[in-house]
Amino acid sequence: MGDKQYELANHLGNVMSTISDKKEFELISSSPLIYTWKPEVLSWQDYYPFGMKMSGRIHNRFNYDYSFQNQEQQNELSDYGYSLNFKFRIYESRLGRFISIDPLSSKYPFNSPYAFSENRIIDCIELEGLEKALITKSAIYNTNTKKMDFVTEFKIVTTPY
Repeated sequence: MGDKQYELANHLGNVMSTISDKKEFELISSSPLIYTWKPEVLSWQDYYPFGMKMSGRIHNRFNYDYSFQNQEQQNELSDYGYSLNFKFRIYESRLGRFISIDPLSSKYPFNSPYAFSENRIIDCIELEGLEKALITKSAIYNTNTKKMDFVTEFKIVTTPY
């Protein structure tokens, strides 16, 4: 129908692609006749480690405002969604830093008040522009369904390590 949109994200919550519920019909083989359905891709993008979009790896068929760590882009401040609006601060992905001071900076004197997830970008995310959150993924075998269930947990870490 094309009424709904779905986000396809990676382990950090970065929106890598958006698709609609509209299916496109495609002929795979004419002998024998084999058809398949493929989703309508609305947008896709790829990111450098601190969230800047890679030029040449961006496609946006409509104006979609969410990207790195599923945060809203601030296109008024800079082009192409380089500035992201976290709840408490604005993040500049070209710098890999926030452009304002952390409201909790007095609690963390060991850390830069402009740091993004304390510079741990592989296994942590930034929680609303305040603290980093450690991401853990685990697999649990469900005996009722006889399948593996994958669980993602976010743990706020308040001590330096």
